[in-house]
Amino acid sequence: MMSYPFQKLILRSICFSYLFLIAVTVEARQDVIASIVDGTKVTGQIESIDMEGKISGDGFAEVNFADIVALQFANQKSTPSGTIQLHTLAGGVVNVDQPIVEGDQVEFQSKIGIQSLPFQSIRGIVWKQSEMVDNLLKKPSKEFDRICVVSNDKEGVLDGIFEKITATHVHVEYAGKSRKILLEKVNAVVTADLDLRKPTGSLATLTAVDGSTLLGVISAYRDGAWRLESAGSDTLEIPSEYLTQISIESDRLQFLSDLEPISVEQKTTFALQRSWQRDKSIENNPITLLWSDGRSKQFNKGIGTQAYSRIEFENRKGFDKFSATVGIDRETESRGDCRAVVLGDGIEIWSERISGTEDPKELELDISGVQKLSLVVYPGEAFDLGDHLNWANARFIKTR
Repeated sequence: MMSYPFQKLILRSICFSYLFLIAVTVEARQDVIASIVDGTKVTGQIESIDMEGKISGDGFAEVNFADIVALQFANQKSTPSGTIQLHTLAGGVVNVDQPIVEGDQVEFQSKIGIQSLPFQSIRGIVWKQSEMVDNLLKKPSKEFDRICVVSNDKEGVLDGIFEKITATHVHVEYAGKSRKILLEKVNAVVTADLDLRKPTGSLATLTAVDGSTLLGVISAYRDGAWRLESAGSDTLEIPSEYLTQISIESDRLQFLSDLEPISVEQKTTFALQRSWQRDKSIENNPITLLWSDGRSKQFNKGIGTQAYSRIEFENRKGFDKFSATVGIDRETESRGDCRAVVLGDGIEIWSERISGTEDPKELELDISGVQKLSLVVYPGEAFDLGDHLNWANARFIKTR
């Protein structure tokens, strides 16, 4: 049995390191697509990464790891190995089957190349999702572990000190006594919030082939495996062969759809009034742009707007470049004609007529010294009908 004070002692002993990269040679290489902070992509094989972040390998001669915001792997996606979810302290969710907790480890079956995690890295173990379970995960107790239990078709919460999970029961200390609850009666186990600090460095999200996600700071790349430092856990190693993507937060890149605008103006004349959208078109569809040669491209990030609109963002971190692909969304079926304008501190720095029958515009603007950037859409020849303008991949960039 692992007592709560002993668990707390273990947690307090954990320390976290700054982001560092160790030079290694990878024996089993595979092609990877790297998305660079400036919007370009590089395809090749990673052989080694030195302590300064320089990558060696075919196609990566001029690339530094600090310039990468995403890595895409050519691994086949699979279905989750089980219906049980492990929610980690850092925010990831691992799909598993048959979790067993005995001592300091959670052991399970999975399809992500690991079969155990330190128990102190777990926020919750979820057998069945519910509104109550979601609330417990969002606001865990600072004093007790909490067990979401079903009795007579009603959910309840038992506060105590978690002990272990076997194949048939969850064991918990409650009112000074050890008790066991049938596993079929448990929806979730949510651990106490000990307010652990997170590792220092650029946060990375590793997405596995079965849809699981692991969050933390990449501390090394060795023998084809990525080492991850995550709040409340020992170092995890995830082989590249089990990953579909790594997304890395960079202080040199900021998508505008992840920011709160400081002001918004929206007004239509004839079109249905809709509000601007984050990472969706104005009709809440995936952002999709068309080219005159028949090509189409879907964007995961961007801002969907329509005429008339003006959305203003603050450049708080001194970014010196604004980049976007600007065009009418495919949902209009080539209708739409408007004028897109970018203002820097109220002064026009770019303006272009955008039509649903023409190619989208690739936008690269120097915004050095600009404090406030405004994205404006004015109606065109057909008033505001069909003026569904996307600022796809709209982002601030630091180039120096």
